[in-house]
Formats: sequence, structure tokens, C-alpha cells
Amino acid sequence: MHEDLQFPMQCSFRQTVYKNYSWKGDRLTSGDGSIFRRYDAFGRPDLIPSLVRLVKDTTNTERARKAAMYKWVKRLGWLTVPPNPPSPPETYSQFWTAAQDLAYLWDLHGFILNRKLTDLRNLVRFEEVFPGCCLDFQSPVDRSILPKVDLMAPRESRARTAYAKDEHYLKNQPEPRTMYWLGTVEELEEEPMYYYQLAAFEYVAHHVEQHLKGVSLTSKGRTVARDSKQDHYKLKPRIVTITLLQAMYLQFYIMLNDRNKRICEACSKVFVPGRSDQKYCSTACKRTAKSRRQRKHQQLVLSLWEEGLSVCQIAERVNRSQARVESIIEKAERSKQDGKTGT
Repeated sequence: MHEDLQFPMQCSFRQTVYKNYSWKGDRLTSGDGSIFRRYDAFGRPDLIPSLVRLVKDTTNTERARKAAMYKWVKRLGWLTVPPNPPSPPETYSQFWTAAQDLAYLWDLHGFILNRKLTDLRNLVRFEEVFPGCCLDFQSPVDRSILPKVDLMAPRESRARTAYAKDEHYLKNQPEPRTMYWLGTVEELEEEPMYYYQLAAFEYVAHHVEQHLKGVSLTSKGRTVARDSKQDHYKLKPRIVTITLLQAMYLQFYIMLNDRNKRICEACSKVFVPGRSDQKYCSTACKRTAKSRRQRKHQQLVLSLWEEGLSVCQIAERVNRSQARVESIIEKAERSKQDGKTGT
């Protein structure tokens, strides 16, 4: 870009948080409309990680999700509707559909930044096709699974152009992104990390851009500088979003242009790694991740025990010693017994 055309830009979204929120059916209303506080969404880099953790940590029941949504909105305001009247209240389905879709894309972005080739292989499907062929996108119905990305590689072409085709699928889910990569299978096998990252990044970037439709370019006042030779009139340009969700997607878009960043596997925050193999942004997050793995492992052991498997079978299934499996089971049995005694 020519230096005379470089354009400084400020992003802006002023979020309103109300004093009282209450449920009316499946709608979360702002009560009497009394304002508790306002804040600038672009001063809060924790917004996306907080929503991603909400999706991951909340039990998949309507009661648990309503409670989690209420706490999040009470702290940060409505997600999908404009913050000021006469906007309608936010519904349960609006909030959770938007939250899950953003969390899916953020997870996929994390797999790209953190070079998680195994996870990318599970989400990106390469199809070997001949030039001119077209395969329909197949999507899993289970919303707990990230939407897959198809990257199709014709065998006999070496052209370096590409184009994309979109087709809508399940209602309220992001539309698929099918890339037609005009390369060869041999290239994919030689450098799999690059091509899996490329396919996933194309998918993420496309859907982030789709959520930015409707942002407006305006100005925050004018400045005038006068001297004896010339008068200087300037605008203060800024990009304004409509909802908090759109502001978060604009943050996402900005982060897509960051370099040397990773996403913490515990708290989902963006950080600059000090080592090439660093997975967590802090020691605390590393401990948190370890605790989560241990709880997940213990839950699996107890689930298999309740299904009637023997200690030996469980140990073989979870790849742990029989002594470790017995310790988990005995601890759980003691906790149950102590609970009965306490009542």
C-alpha cells in the first residue's frame, strides 16, 4: 500500500450492562432497564476466552446452560442483540447457538496456531478427485464436534489458482467451506502440516468475515490544526460494530493477523510462547490442565466400573496399573460412604 493511502483505524463497541436481568420464558430481559455500567469491548481481550470456557465448562442441560448464560450476561451484557433499547431481549437459543459457533472456530484457530496436526486431521478431510469432479460436503450432526473442512486435491493438475464453494447445511450452524486445491497428493504427503493448517485457516477466516457484515465506518469527531501556511482538517475514523458478538468477531479478525501467538490449552487466552513447545500461558494454567486430565481419567475409570468391567479390564482399557485403578475406585467408594454417614 502506498504510504499516502495508509489509514489509521480505531475499533469501537460500547457495551451496556444492566443492573437486573430476569428470565421471561426463554428470553433474558433487562428488568427495569436501569444501567449498571458501560465498557469498551475493545479494551477486553478476555471476552472470547471467557465465552469459549463457558461453552466447554457448562453441562449440556438447559438448566445449567440458562444459569451459565445468566451469569455471563450479568457480567458482560447481551451477546447477540444491540445493548440499547428498543432492542428485543436475548433468547436462550440465540445466545447458545452463537456461543457454540464462536467456540468451534476458536478451537480450530487454536489447532492451527498450536500446530495440532492430529486434531487438524480429525477436522479436515482431503479427497482425491479428478479435475472437474465435485464432492458434496458431509457434516456431522453432533454439535459437540467441530464442523469438518473439505480440501479436495485433483490428481492431475498443477495450477496454482483456487476457488471456493459454499453450501448451507444444518440450520443455525456455520455453513461449510469446501476448498478446491489444485495440487497433488504427493505435495500433501510431503508437507501435511502446512496444507492442513491452510485448509483450516481458510475455513476460519471465511466464517469470521461472514460475521463482520454490517459493521460501519464512521468518525469520532474532527480535528483542526492551523498555522500561518496551511489549515489541516482531519477525521478520527473508527469501525463500529452492532453487537458484542460482532465486536468479538472483529477482535478475532484482528487476531488472525497476529504472528508468534498461541492459544492456551487451559484458559483459551492468546499468549506469546517463550518456548516452541509451550502449551500454557502460565504455571497456574498448566496445573489446571493437569487437574482436568486427572478428573477426566477418574470419571472414565468409575464409568467403566459401573458398567461392570473388572479392575484388570479397566486397567487395560485406560492404560494404567491395576493398583492405580483400585485406588480411584476405593477413594470414590469412601466418598460415597462418608456422604451417607453425614446424612
